[in-house]
Order: sequence, then C-alpha cells, then structure tokens
Amino acid sequence: MHQKKAKIINMRGAEGNKGDGMGVLKPLLSFLLLLTLVGTTSALQVKLLSGELKENPVEGELVNFTLAISDFPEGYILSFDTDLSVHNDKYLFNLTNLNMTFREKHFEIRTPNHEIYAQAIGEIPRVTEVKQCDGLTLVKYKQKTGAYYRIKLLDGKGNLIDSSIKTFEVRIPEREEFNSKVGEINDERARDFLLNLHEKGLVSESKELAEILIKMEKEKGVPLWLFILSVILAAFIAFVVGVRIGARTREEEEEEIEEEEGESRE
Repeated sequence: MHQKKAKIINMRGAEGNKGDGMGVLKPLLSFLLLLTLVGTTSALQVKLLSGELKENPVEGELVNFTLAISDFPEGYILSFDTDLSVHNDKYLFNLTNLNMTFREKHFEIRTPNHEIYAQAIGEIPRVTEVKQCDGLTLVKYKQKTGAYYRIKLLDGKGNLIDSSIKTFEVRIPEREEFNSKVGEINDERARDFLLNLHEKGLVSESKELAEILIKMEKEKGVPLWLFILSVILAAFIAFVVGVRIGARTREEEEEEIEEEEGESRE
C-alpha cells in the first residue's frame, strides 16, 4: 500500500517537473520566434554611393546622387517620394539595375530579391515668388524645407515597416545678405522695422532704407529728416500694398463663390 502511494507521488512529481519544463520552454520558443521575425523584417538600409546632399542648398541648384537600398523582404512595397523638381524634362529617379525610370515625385514598386541602385537627378525647388502689384514688385519666400528623398518600406497591406529620409533647408543668399546688412545698424527699432518691411515683400525698398541708415550712422552725412521721411513713405507703401492685396484676395474669393453657385444652379 505504501509502495503504491509512493508511485503515485513520484508520478505526480514527474508530471509537475514536466509542467515546469514546459513553462520554461514556452517563453524560450516565443523569444526564438521573435528573433526570427526581427531578422525577417530587418532595418531598411539606404546608403549614399555618389553625389553630395547639402543641408542648405541654394534654390535651383542641380543635384545628382545615387543610393544603394537593401535589407528588405521580397514582395513588399518600396514607396519613393522627393521634393526635387524635374531638370530638363529628365527623369527624377532611375532604378538602374531594374531598368525603371520615373518622372513622378511619388511612386511605388514591389521589392525584388536583391539590392536596388537608385540614381536621382533634379533641382532644388525655387522658393522665391515675385509678384507685381500696381507698379510695385513684391518678393515673397515660400516654404524653405524639403526632402531629397523619403523612402518607406511597407508590407503587403500598406503598413509601415521602416523608412529613411534626407531633408534640406533652402538657403536664400539675398535674405542672408540683407540680414547681414541690417546687422550693421545700431538702432534696434530701425532693424526691426526694416526686417518687417523686407518680410512683407518690399525687398528693394528695405534695402535702400538700410543703406541710407548705415550711411547716416557711419558718416553722419545723411540728414535725419530724410531717413524719417523715407521710413514714413515705406510704411505708407506697405499699408497700401497690404490693403490692395487684401482687397484682391476678397474679390477673388467672391468670384470663386459666385462661380460655384452658378455651377450648382446649372
């Protein structure tokens, strides 16, 4: 009887040990599976093979570079995107070892079972915008940031797996030159006024006023009344321009609304 009880206890102990072993084995198997999945979806690698990607290029500057893209599963999706502009009606991207060229700023391809070489040729977008308003020339600067490339690795359902991006900020030499010139002026209020005038688009007028004030401070040769008169005149011009631009904008909006209403009636 005692022997039977001992056997039962031993069997239960063995089953308990077996259960403990499975409890340790399950997390280990899960960990190995996780490592396998991580290895399958390894980080996307994008390397610059040739060319230069400046952080602060000048608008209109020609860019020519080649990338090597690797470490992606076969049959996934690679999404390409760029802010470069087409140069001389050429392609923006040439996937040289796939014999594929693209003029579009955005496109997608299925990933092959080998590395991809992508050549990009384009221009840094222009950010200077010149407008004529009743004899006045207004110079405005649009968004200055952009990307040489944005490459995304997506799975078959379009879910993002990994990505790589290289950005830039367009350098505007004219603005840098003006800021440097304004920095020579001692009067803080005059500096702020000139910078505000320049920002509103009155580039030529702000430059002339800056030169007058610099000359007045250095040589004491320009009458103060002349500078004050120039400032008042520039302020008046800025006010008139702002009013006219605002009026034109409202007129354009009203015309668009009338056109939409006319189309809906038809």
